[in-house]
Amino acid sequence: MSHGIPPYLWIGLLLSALLLVAAAAVQIRAVTWTSALSIGLLTLLVSAVLAVLSAMNHPFSGGIHVEPEPLKFALQRFNVL
Repeated sequence: MSHGIPPYLWIGLLLSALLLVAAAAVQIRAVTWTSALSIGLLTLLVSAVLAVLSAMNHPFSGGIHVEPEPLKFALQRFNVL
């Protein structure tokens, strides 16, 4: 059993993110500071979502992590039920 998000799903997520930002950029008729800001904020939001997904892909290691002991305790409690 493999753990984490498979590589082909990462490729799909990255391509979808690129297509989303590109489609939003193509819809802009005149480049103004507000349109550039909106594309920049969209790119920042999509990048943040992908970064959080990457961090959650390995929940017991990295900068954002949880300790495995509470999960083990909860699993033991469920096994008792």
